[in-house]
Amino acid sequence: MAKGYRRNCHQGPGNCYLILATHYRALPHVLTECLRPLARKCYLGRMESASDDDLISSIAPDVIKCLGRCGFFEKLDGLLSPEDDSIPAQGCDGTYKLTESILITAGFEQAELADIFGVLRSKGGCCDCEVLYNVAETSRLKANYWGSRAAGQMAQRPHAPHSHPN
Repeated sequence: MAKGYRRNCHQGPGNCYLILATHYRALPHVLTECLRPLARKCYLGRMESASDDDLISSIAPDVIKCLGRCGFFEKLDGLLSPEDDSIPAQGCDGTYKLTESILITAGFEQAELADIFGVLRSKGGCCDCEVLYNVAETSRLKANYWGSRAAGQMAQRPHAPHSHPN
C-alpha cells in the first residue's frame, strides 16, 4: 500500500473510522471480532494529514479495546515489571521496541503499528514505559513507582524524559 494511504470506513455520516492498513480477515480472531463491524464498508482513499488527529481520536477507543483483548498491557507490564522477582525487568530505552515485539507476536501487521503508535502517543504513551504510566488503566510499573514515591523514596525513572517539539 502506498505511503499516506489507509483503508477508511464510514459508519454513518461524519463518523469516519480508520481501518488498519491490512485487510481485517488477515488478523487473528480476537482482532477480527474487534474490527469486523468497521470493515464492512471500506474504500481505499487518500488520508489528509490535517485529519490525522481526528482519525486517531476516532479509532482510539477501538484500538485500546483491541490491545486490551490481546493482553498487550499485561504482557508489556510483565516485561517492564515482572511479578516474579527472580525474573529481571527489561529496561525501557525510550522507544517502542518491546511494544512492537509484543504487537507483532500478537498478529498485528507492520503497517498497523503506525496507527497503534499514533493512538498511544495521543494518550501520552511515547515509549514502552510511558504506555504503562499514561495509557494503561493499571500496571505494576505505575503502582511500584508511586508506591516508592509515597514511601518517601525517589523512584528511579527508566530513562531520561522525552523532549517533543510542540
